[in-house]
Amino acid sequence: MFELGIGPDSSQLDRVYKIVGDVLPTKAIPIAEDSAGNLFLLDCQTGQVAWWDHERELGDDKTEPVAQSFDEFLTRIETDD
Repeated sequence: MFELGIGPDSSQLDRVYKIVGDVLPTKAIPIAEDSAGNLFLLDCQTGQVAWWDHERELGDDKTEPVAQSFDEFLTRIETDD
């Protein structure tokens, strides 16, 4: 999960957004990433969470829905041991 705080640069939301914000779907912010560097996005309009594959053609902003809400997304998170 990304944060706004004093953690490592790689986990800071503002840093991640500066890197990929120009290619993300409109009105979506990155909230987490998977082990392959793909992002989970929060749709600021609907509140839904979607998975976004970072290996795509320019202009392709398709996402795959993973949760109807942020709360539902949190219940689905699995940690790596």
